[in-house]
Amino acid sequence: MSATSQHRTARLDATPPARTPEVLEAFEQSGRPALRSAGALLLVAGAGYLVCEAVTASEWTDPSYSYAASFISDLGATDCSTFQQRVVCSPLHTVMNTAFVVYGVLFALAGLLLVRAARARAADPDEPGRTPRALLAAVLTHAAGIVLVGSFHGSTAATADGTVAYHYAGATLAILGGNAAVLLAARQHRALVLRRWFATASTALGVLGLVAVPVLIATFSTPVAGVVERISVDTIIGWDVMAGIALLLAPSRPARLRTARAAGRA
Repeated sequence: MSATSQHRTARLDATPPARTPEVLEAFEQSGRPALRSAGALLLVAGAGYLVCEAVTASEWTDPSYSYAASFISDLGATDCSTFQQRVVCSPLHTVMNTAFVVYGVLFALAGLLLVRAARARAADPDEPGRTPRALLAAVLTHAAGIVLVGSFHGSTAATADGTVAYHYAGATLAILGGNAAVLLAARQHRALVLRRWFATASTALGVLGLVAVPVLIATFSTPVAGVVERISVDTIIGWDVMAGIALLLAPSRPARLRTARAAGRA
């Protein structure tokens, strides 16, 4: 028998460590507050982003901002010009750029808390931390990307000075990293003490966001590009709000803990 086969057999035969009432109680005292805090951060990040986006868009007058035709990053352009065949002039660009950066910081903090809680309740006791580490990498990739988007802008001036390359790099990291984080969070729904509907909804959002990426590349110079870009980003923002609410409303003592405590008293 090969070493690989022996390893697989050992894993199949291994008995996962029992989650005693004491272990679950410890999670309630440390992991649960981390999940609540992560939920609050995600909800504030997602809702705050949407509010800042709407406020910034409302100040466009000539032309008015189009959620269908304009790009999200047009809201952060610091100069008024015709950029990629779009007339871009965002009076409140500082509001949107600040929102990008603050959102990235809040998302990163929330991700760190989620990973901390997920490690405490790893779904696979034989390989603790594998998916949480991947989740952390995706979270930090998204956060770094969105901070770059807020720091370097997609505009005529940025094209002239060469910094637009950093903007495009940030947008790529934000979209790919964010949707990957959504998919990885779906795999961790049990560790995050969330129900299967959360995993299903997260998977649907993550897949939709990633599928939109090649479509965006193919339609980049067409009138529908703004809609496609918004789909690839708003899947992440929508997930922030959904996950935030789900974490805040999750029962404080899941059935598994109640069962374990009852068994411990038996």
